[in-house]
Parts: sequence; structure tokens; C-alpha cells
Amino acid sequence: MKNSSEALTFVEELFVKYGAESVGDLDEKARKAFGLRQAYRHGNEYYRVDEAEIEGKPYVVISTTDVEQYAAMSVMDDIAIFPADASREEMEAQVRAAFGIDG
Repeated sequence: MKNSSEALTFVEELFVKYGAESVGDLDEKARKAFGLRQAYRHGNEYYRVDEAEIEGKPYVVISTTDVEQYAAMSVMDDIAIFPADASREEMEAQVRAAFGIDG
């Protein structure tokens, strides 16, 4: 990826590829207040991708919750973190693992 924004967009595309759906307006108020990306629902779980900087290097963070009210308030637990310059294959493996998809 050329930059972390491209990496975040690619991860969201992977969310959709593996069956996640945007939750639309569910978290709109929190997104506007905190500048976060939209949440997605996959099965009974809610997911969001964000970025973090660690020692000056950008990372992609996948977060989740199984409580709709928490998703609406953008309260999620981080479950995966990897460098924003990871390969597309590694990012796809991270999304599959987050969604509980084998191999």
C-alpha cells in the first residue's frame, strides 16, 4: 500500500468481500464526533478498521464488539494490529482470522 489510508480502504473492501455489511447510520454520530471510519456487521459481530502510529510507523487496527449499543458509541476491542505496509495477502489473512474464517 502506498499509504495507511489505502490500507484502511483495502481492509474495508475485504470486510465486504467476506460478507460484512455497513451498519449505515448506526454509528454516524460517534464517527462524526471522533473522526472514525464506519462500522460493519459480520454475523453477530461489529467491526471497524482504524490506524495507530507506533514509534512513528503506521499500523492498521481491526476492532470488534458483539454489542450493538457499543458499536453505536464506537466502543470496541482491538483484536488485530499489523503494519499498514503489510502485503495484501497478510491483510486478507488478518481479516479472515478476525472473522473466524479458516485457511
